[in-house]
Amino acid sequence: MIDRDLAVTAAHVVAGATEVRVVDGDGAEHGAEVVWFDPDLDLAVLRTERELGAPLIVTQPAVAGDIGFVARRVDAETVVSDVRVSRTVDIDTTDIYLDREVTRPGFEVDAAVTPGDSGAVVVLPGGIAGGMLWARSSERNERAWAIDLPIELGDAAFRDGLVGPVPVGACTG
Repeated sequence: MIDRDLAVTAAHVVAGATEVRVVDGDGAEHGAEVVWFDPDLDLAVLRTERELGAPLIVTQPAVAGDIGFVARRVDAETVVSDVRVSRTVDIDTTDIYLDREVTRPGFEVDAAVTPGDSGAVVVLPGGIAGGMLWARSSERNERAWAIDLPIELGDAAFRDGLVGPVPVGACTG
């Protein structure tokens, strides 16, 4: 949560969706609308039907040496794993539709992540939402990459302007 009723996730998670739901820490589902969708960053912001809790702070990108955690849902349980930012990187990849090359600002982490963890937020010291898990290494266990959350998501006026549903493109497969 980046505001009491705004959640972030990966854009590929909601691409093509006709209905979106957010699962809270207790496992309860809440209806939501996609109010920001960026296929280049692979980032989406969802506005929930009601306030779901205290938000994380979005203030600055992660830096090497930061230590925090990532919480994600695994088999209807919340699993928390420690993360350590090993370095900042520019991630050269494609948009979620594989149509064009893009560069995403991000960082490499040492963390135990598994397939399906895309979209989990990396929480750094002080309750800062440092980034969002993007991909795990296929070559080395406990290595993954996260994208930096855009700084504008930390601006209350910007978040207040995220109203009404936006197009979510086609399903990515």
